[in-house]
Amino acid sequence: MFDGTVLLTGTCLVPPDNFTLQPHDRIEIEIKHIGTLINHVVAQ
Repeated sequence: MFDGTVLLTGTCLVPPDNFTLQPHDRIEIEIKHIGTLINHVVAQ
């Protein structure tokens, strides 16, 4: 992640400072009656 990158989940949960996403991680955000947004983390 780049400095200043923010991951907003809408859950009011704040991950620890040493948390970082890794290549091949999968992020799913589901909104009832709308659907699921799925993103895969890739290495740059």
